[in-house]
Amino acid sequence: MRKIVAVLFTLFICLSLKGQIWVDERCRLWAVDQLSKDDAWAVGLKGVIYHYDGKNWDRIVSIGATDLHSLCFSDAKNGFAGGTGGILMFKNNSWAPDSTIKLKRFATVTGIYMLDSLNAWAVGDDFSEGFILKYSGRTWKKVEIPKCSALNSVFFTSPNNGW
Repeated sequence: MRKIVAVLFTLFICLSLKGQIWVDERCRLWAVDQLSKDDAWAVGLKGVIYHYDGKNWDRIVSIGATDLHSLCFSDAKNGFAGGTGGILMFKNNSWAPDSTIKLKRFATVTGIYMLDSLNAWAVGDDFSEGFILKYSGRTWKKVEIPKCSALNSVFFTSPNNGW
């Protein structure tokens, strides 16, 4: 029997020290991915990234995308986060903008799914027009699709079978 656990949250209390005053930043988180009971990630507005180590949620400094809307890991060493203006790659225990894909300034990656470190897909919205990107281990490439409205989510069961 398979146990399914769902986590849903849109408001997470974030405190930060500004000089000598603690400030409640009320971060909005949009995506979470849990790899094990001791390894989880969450991303959200203003590029915020949190990591859970089994005891604590730690805020990780984000660079790149303005807001992060999507997140997926294939394993503890490989992951992507997508948002407004781009995709961040997690590799070698650090986050960095993935420079292999250039999106228009206000394009937003709203969904990412990874089968493994060599097969990932991202979907999104570019001024109400949907797009699909395919990652093949080194670079992201735009997939030609019929004109459609914004795409919000993506899921694959094998490299050639997805929704």
